[in-house]
Amino acid sequence: MCMKELLLLRHAEAESPQLSVGDRARKLTMRGQQQASELAEKLLASSFRPDKVLVSSAMRTRETLERLRQIWPLPESAILDCEDLYLAGFDQVLARLAAIETAEQKLLLIGHNPGWSDIACQLTNQVFGLTPCQALWLTYPDDDQQRQDWVSAFTDLGRWQWQPLV
Repeated sequence: MCMKELLLLRHAEAESPQLSVGDRARKLTMRGQQQASELAEKLLASSFRPDKVLVSSAMRTRETLERLRQIWPLPESAILDCEDLYLAGFDQVLARLAAIETAEQKLLLIGHNPGWSDIACQLTNQVFGLTPCQALWLTYPDDDQQRQDWVSAFTDLGRWQWQPLV
């Protein structure tokens, strides 16, 4: 039996919105940089190794990814910068997953709330409220040959299970 794995990661703590900068350009705070480094250590100790990393185009998500990569090796070839994941919800993620190969069983998505918390709630039928730099590791038992693609798995609401990182 194969298993699909999805790690939903909310970006680390970012600067407060400033009128002169705009939301997409918000950078990580010093605390956010530390949060990302600490999470990278947990991810390194876990068994999760993504086949593909999809990251929102916002500065804070890109900086979170770069801090992770300083400790947790992720090949550049596995990373997709995704404009459509900026403040994305279920439908935008579903559309993005349609382009992911069935063979890629483990995905890391780095993005934003409220979308990530809402998606986790829909997939698991549990309530989650992701704080900055919190990750949810979700697994889907892909035991039905008709459900091997990401769209089918993602829309099979309530079958996903939450797993602890370490």
